[in-house]
Amino acid sequence: MPGRLPPTAQFGAELVGTSGPADEQDAPTLDRVVHMLDAIGFQPELTDDRTAIRLHHCPFHELARDQPDIVCSIHLGLIRRALQQLGASPEAMRLVPFVTPRLCVVELGPPRPRGR
Repeated sequence: MPGRLPPTAQFGAELVGTSGPADEQDAPTLDRVVHMLDAIGFQPELTDDRTAIRLHHCPFHELARDQPDIVCSIHLGLIRRALQQLGASPEAMRLVPFVTPRLCVVELGPPRPRGR
């Protein structure tokens, strides 16, 4: 059924990471998170400088319009958890909802310090 979320277990299988230094993983990790968001239906686009993910479609658009604090927080948490689970060094710092009527932006922060 279009627009329906796949079972969480499918995402878990997609997100089980590779091993190695985080520097080698950052590009593929961000690409995997973008792929996950695409599978959910967000129509994501990673910016050329890889500092943000543009979300061109929200599967919960109407609900997000009514309660952005709840819906957008859940989406940001999903992205943060995916990055964390994959061991990515960039962090999802904030989600800016409704930059345009149909565009939200996830701003990625600087890499986390390594080694601690």
